[in-house]
Amino acid sequence: MRKPRFPQLLLVTLVAVSVACSTSGGGTTEPPPTDSQPPPPTQVPTLPPIPTPPMVPTAGGGGAATVTLINRSGQSVCYVHISLSTEQYWGDDWLGSTEIVADGATRAFGVEPGTWDMQAQTCDGEAIEEEYGNLVGPAGYDWIVEPSAVVSGGSGTFSDDFSSDSGAWSECEECTVSGGQLQMGPWGISGADTQHFAICDACGEPVYYRMSVDLTYIDGVSEPGRGFGLVLGLNNDRLLILEVSPYQSLDVYEFDYETREWTWINGVMTGAVRAEHGTNSVSVEMAQSNPGRADISIGVNGRTPLVIFNQEAVPGLVGLTLFGHSLEVAFDNFEFAVIE
Repeated sequence: MRKPRFPQLLLVTLVAVSVACSTSGGGTTEPPPTDSQPPPPTQVPTLPPIPTPPMVPTAGGGGAATVTLINRSGQSVCYVHISLSTEQYWGDDWLGSTEIVADGATRAFGVEPGTWDMQAQTCDGEAIEEEYGNLVGPAGYDWIVEPSAVVSGGSGTFSDDFSSDSGAWSECEECTVSGGQLQMGPWGISGADTQHFAICDACGEPVYYRMSVDLTYIDGVSEPGRGFGLVLGLNNDRLLILEVSPYQSLDVYEFDYETREWTWINGVMTGAVRAEHGTNSVSVEMAQSNPGRADISIGVNGRTPLVIFNQEAVPGLVGLTLFGHSLEVAFDNFEFAVIE
């Protein structure tokens, strides 16, 4: 199993406070199916201080040894992570925001002698190669990056029907695979007011993609703003999630790690969502609209009740999520594909 890149993947406790919601981008919506259903949430929580990633030597810095990346992957490398094997997290990108290593090029990184883990990613955030436990001595280490199948299925695709434990999911202590489903929750009281994750290790960190899953509410407290669904993107800067609830709500939230605030991006009460214990087939398409921007189309049971236009598009982890300790939700028929 891959090691996570971000300490934020640990359970994140939410403290309810009043924050005005903002809606960015346009959305196609439908009226609530009944007058008795609650409106979309008008309050969002904020997070307490978040642990900072472990310190690693500066990329290309003055370490006593050198890791030389030799790119033979057939594509550009835009993100490089190098961390000590004793560290739990990948840490920051060693190339910075503008540098790339073109196919056929090399790049040297200064490190201290020791045992290091290494990961190279494409400009779309897909992992090309990962190496673990490389002993780097004073003579240095040649890291040859070649094409690999880090993402199962090839060509940036992955599927999981949960007929068995694929080993592709991490960061979820209370997840079990049984009866052809991945069941998430419930947690003990220590997991109250917490956003829980199951991260798709096999999906890499895509920018533009399609993703779908079947969701079934089993038990526990759920309402608009306290739902379950998909992680649409998680990186050092932000968390973007889609939540569904048995009240037939569909909402997209963003958490900003700099301001430590949640924002309600857009949402809808819609009869497309099956109420109570009905299974909902939910899909998301993150399609490029302009350079660095995406239109987010959200489908439910063959309908498209919500489209959010021209949102920021950056590499991020994807997966499954729910809020709160008492919720129990079953996930099935997960599908993922990168949009080239």
